[in-house]
Amino acid sequence: MGEVKAIDVAKWFMKHKLDSPRNTFDGNMKLQKLLYFSQLIHYANHNKILFSEEMKAYENGTVINDVRLTYRNELDQLVDQAEDFEGFNSPEVDYTLNLTSEIFGGMNAKELSDLNHEFVSWKVPFKESQTDQPGRYIREKNVINPLDGLFLEDVRNVKQMLEAYCENEDDMNYEVVNGVTFYYNSSEIHLDEKILAKLGELKCSDEVYTVTMDKEQGLIIS
Repeated sequence: MGEVKAIDVAKWFMKHKLDSPRNTFDGNMKLQKLLYFSQLIHYANHNKILFSEEMKAYENGTVINDVRLTYRNELDQLVDQAEDFEGFNSPEVDYTLNLTSEIFGGMNAKELSDLNHEFVSWKVPFKESQTDQPGRYIREKNVINPLDGLFLEDVRNVKQMLEAYCENEDDMNYEVVNGVTFYYNSSEIHLDEKILAKLGELKCSDEVYTVTMDKEQGLIIS
């Protein structure tokens, strides 16, 4: 198949009604975050990017500007195109988008934005692009490079998350504590206040961990 375009990935999400609430700022924001997470998931599973359009770090998270502006300014036409969109004819792409939908599709725009803020490939360029004037950025510094070390660090963390998710797909949940995401199987462990306090005391070198409970060893964080 030919090169995958970010706008076509957006059409796939829209066809599956994942830009909710549609025709709102939040709907557009949710779509942007699904694009970002699909990029990470695709790289984690297939060691290559899903689409080549530029990603930028803005206040509410990662943005693909061409898609954002098309959604904002040409929504009626885009909705029609999404309804007629026939897909990608690629098992790899289909797997990525279905997995993105399963994991993140049920979250709202704010939840996705908050999660996006935990990723270093957004954190660093956003911080470096800041100026003394609120809402104004140094544009050449807020670009998220999908081939640099920051993005690849996030890919490694996403790969760990996917492994945990696929092993415990039906019962997998997560909790963000001090900027660190802890995945756990809700059928095996309940993160009560005592456990959450313990997680908050950890000095973590990574951003994603899996929490399990062993009958003999107790709480295991890996």
